[in-house]
Amino acid sequence: MYILSCSPYSADTEELNNTLKTVFTVYKNFKSYPEALRVAQKLNSMELISELMTDCKDKVVLQQMAYMLGRQRNPYVSDDASLTSIISNEKLSEHFKALARDLDTLTPKHPDAIYKSHLENNRSYHLADIDSAKKNLAMTYVNAFVNAGYGKDLLITNSQNNEDWVFKCKEDGQTAAAASLGMLLLWDIEEGLEQIDKYMERREHHIVAGAYMGLGLINSGITNENDPVQAILLDKLQSSPNS
Repeated sequence: MYILSCSPYSADTEELNNTLKTVFTVYKNFKSYPEALRVAQKLNSMELISELMTDCKDKVVLQQMAYMLGRQRNPYVSDDASLTSIISNEKLSEHFKALARDLDTLTPKHPDAIYKSHLENNRSYHLADIDSAKKNLAMTYVNAFVNAGYGKDLLITNSQNNEDWVFKCKEDGQTAAAASLGMLLLWDIEEGLEQIDKYMERREHHIVAGAYMGLGLINSGITNENDPVQAILLDKLQSSPNS
């Protein structure tokens, strides 16, 4: 730990790499595989990563290491299908929602609850005085970040006013509103594709642009052998060069 803490003060890249390799060897010799993996990732060495994943025989530790690789979006491919599934983050949405459920934070929040609008009665200004387009754009961003990954909210995915909210915005605001679905449905490719599909064939270019941005957000950090998002985006680029 001391040597690793001193490594940032190395004189040059060669000295840094030699220091990290020394730390890696020490951790590996003591079978501290997760710690060694962190060092191997600092070195950006797929050879050392593969060496660790092969040498480690403890299933639980291997799973921990797989989650570490997945967190760093590492392209390592394991011969074990269960480890590959973890590294590819295929279950990331499922795990995120399960944690949110355990923490009782899955209930969607409305932007007004974040703004504390009910406390504004005695203030000298009101939201009504703000340009409506800017207000809607601000609500779109707040809503997307506050409810990111939960798969539902009270502004856009709400079945009663789903499409209406997009049309309450103008131009760039429409792009942001459609794209925000990608944040709300982060990592949930199956549900995300279904929700965004209705926006991808609109005549309004701002909405279509936002929809395809949303697709990219949904697929962020996910590795899928079928890769439906990439297929859709490539097909769009190849078939509509002027769009």
